[in-house]
Amino acid sequence: MRVSLREMRAVFAALAANLGIALAKFVAFLITGSASMLAESVHSVADTGNEVLLLVGGREDLPNAIAFSSAVVHPKRCTGWLSRLGGMAT
Repeated sequence: MRVSLREMRAVFAALAANLGIALAKFVAFLITGSASMLAESVHSVADTGNEVLLLVGGREDLPNAIAFSSAVVHPKRCTGWLSRLGGMAT
């Protein structure tokens, strides 16, 4: 089952918003020279990239994607990894 363009309106809106925010933050960086504004603009560009990935993923077949993800990432294996990482962090 493919996701229709009508259902992807929220993704398109978020893409446009993130792109506008990234541009505004970059302009703020140019005006102020603030390194944090540059970092924030790069972060917003990364958010925009996430939206693009959502658009690409929305074109894929959802049942096949669910079957693939459940075959690759089994909950018991994920829990084991998380507990090992938690043990290393403490």
